[in-house]
Amino acid sequence: MATATRRDDGRWSIQENAGHLFDLDALTLERIDQYAAGTPVLHAADITNKATSAANYNSVAAAIIRQSFRERRNGVVKRLESFDAEMFARSAIHPRLNIPMSLVDFVFFEAEHDDYHFTRINELLKQFGG
Repeated sequence: MATATRRDDGRWSIQENAGHLFDLDALTLERIDQYAAGTPVLHAADITNKATSAANYNSVAAAIIRQSFRERRNGVVKRLESFDAEMFARSAIHPRLNIPMSLVDFVFFEAEHDDYHFTRINELLKQFGG
């Protein structure tokens, strides 16, 4: 679908936004494991998004991106479901924000990030008539 790979003024396409969420879930899983291990400071994200750029998601079939994202996101959900309520109160320093963040706050923070990209995907669909 040409709409899915079309960029708007150099900004990411629908597929690149979706691929970025897939990429970021790897960091999310790593950070969830850090909460479980009691790590005091979470691993820093690559703010240059090298993984997303290197993946060239516009040349990957949308179905593969969708399935890969679904599988990894299900892994995130299953990992979180395995925790008791006490685990969600654990805290660690978020490296970019430099503030303590409980696991529940971290999950909310990640959901807000997802919301940005899902909103952007919807904007692109409306803009390009997808």
